Amino acid sequence: MKKNVFLPAAVFLSVACLSGCAKPSFLTKLTADESYLDYEFRRGTEEEADAGKFMGGQICHINENMLSSDLYALTYGQLKTLFGEADYETEDLENMYDYYVVATDKDGNESFIYAYCGPSGPAIGGDSLDENSVKAAKALAEKIKTMEPTDYDYTGYYYDFGLTVNMGVKDGKPYSSESGGDDEFGDLGDLSDSEDYGDYLEDVMKEVGDDTTSSGSVSAIDPD
Repeated sequence: MKKNVFLPAAVFLSVACLSGCAKPSFLTKLTADESYLDYEFRRGTEEEADAGKFMGGQICHINENMLSSDLYALTYGQLKTLFGEADYETEDLENMYDYYVVATDKDGNESFIYAYCGPSGPAIGGDSLDENSVKAAKALAEKIKTMEPTDYDYTGYYYDFGLTVNMGVKDGKPYSSESGGDDEFGDLGDLSDSEDYGDYLEDVMKEVGDDTTSSGSVSAIDPD
């Protein structure tokens, strides 16, 4: 299955490599939007996936806040509660996981969408030109934010930057830690001191701001 990827990822790196970033306080329920009540969501089948029904690109981010590594961890735990284990999971943080989802509205219309974590973070994908799919994607994002997370532990890598990330949920609370420059990747030095990396990160964050604004996604956390 081929999907469109929109941003070169370094969003997670802004948390991992820049100091002084306060971690947000998480709420049990992070949305006031109840559009998800108009839908039933189920896992897509292998036959539906093989038939190429889960195509397209990013429709919306699951959360607006792209600068919280703990929020990355929380979202995956919430998806595990809602759907169980992912249809696939990799150690590549730019292609972390994917869930095939079929959303059925009150009129019986089915939309074939998918929840995934790619270069720009946790998101919902599908046919962005189809109105029903867009509505279903945004409703699924809100549904995910209502779920209590399942405990898990995960380790993945940003191979291009030599960054190792451990994240998960323990006793209902998300956590994350990062380390870089392991022998496994070679001596890459201190990324946060790199002038080229700083310029690159600034450009990426501008793109992320533009993308989240156009997606119309709903703010997920209390920034205070």
